[in-house]
Amino acid sequence: MKKIKLLIVEDDKGLIDLYTNYFPAETIEMYATTHGESALRIYRNKTPDVILLDVKLPTITGYSVLKQIREDFQDTRTPVIMTTAVTRKKEMLGCVKIGIQGYFIKPFKIWEVYKKILACTDRSNDEIETSLKKALQKKPDNEDSSAVS
Repeated sequence: MKKIKLLIVEDDKGLIDLYTNYFPAETIEMYATTHGESALRIYRNKTPDVILLDVKLPTITGYSVLKQIREDFQDTRTPVIMTTAVTRKKEMLGCVKIGIQGYFIKPFKIWEVYKKILACTDRSNDEIETSLKKALQKKPDNEDSSAVS
């Protein structure tokens, strides 16, 4: 199975570590950054298959990164999944209007994010099921500990 190139844009380094430890390396090739400017550089150089983008970032917001990808680079095909601790509907509606494939409000279950990433790619149901089973084997015994905030 070809690896999914995933760009993670998240200002919480602990959350980046969690993604890195949870998402199977056999399935996902990860590029991670904490800033919007470097996210745009990685986007141009690596051409990710999926982008996991935090709304609230230092300097350039996730919303601005999304807007540049969709409007300036005219890329409406790369799936973008937003994450946020803010539950302002107006902010998320702006992202939806520009074009996202979904969003998660923190805290969320990391396996649900992984499942969404797999669903955004051209994978067969068998590939998704096999990959998800491998990831769920890493799932903590206490389901609450897999919640990300």
